[in-house]
Amino acid sequence: MNARNGRIISGKYRGKKIPLDNNPAIRPTTDRVKETMFNILQHSYANNLKGIVLDLFAGSGSLGIECLSRGSAGVIFADKNPQAIIGIKKFVNSMNFDGFAEFITGDSLHINLSKIAIFQEEQLIKKISLVFLDPPYESTLVEDSLNLLLQCKILQEDCIFVVESSKDLKINNLKLNQAKIMGKTIIKIYQLK
Repeated sequence: MNARNGRIISGKYRGKKIPLDNNPAIRPTTDRVKETMFNILQHSYANNLKGIVLDLFAGSGSLGIECLSRGSAGVIFADKNPQAIIGIKKFVNSMNFDGFAEFITGDSLHINLSKIAIFQEEQLIKKISLVFLDPPYESTLVEDSLNLLLQCKILQEDCIFVVESSKDLKINNLKLNQAKIMGKTIIKIYQLK
């Protein structure tokens, strides 16, 4: 089976190929959708993009890797698939990104983000400024994962949530800022109320 590749759209490593796992369960964000998503983030939420990012349901890691290329302070990659995390870690460690990277293998409903070193500091200054939620399409994991995240004390007050799905989700705990439909993909950008 031939290896699939994605690419970094912009930033320090623009054009660099990202090897993608051949696992059919991993559905990487297409370059077209990713480019649209990051154009919105760069123009409307640049400060959030420069902070600490959580790539939940990381899969190929392409969204978090794109953030590192664009100068994010750091990215936390989380996915329940150990092979996906191994692949992301191998790629990220082969690069010379300026920001830090943390890797968590676990189900989105059972990971404990507060155990990550930067969140254990006595005076918690660094908090997550941007969260990508791109679960398997047709799953109900977005709202359940969001509810858990909202209970943590590791989100900035102006934290932005980027949700990629195939259906029009309504999320009650957050304020919808923008929505973009691209074929079968719906991108919604939310913030805390």
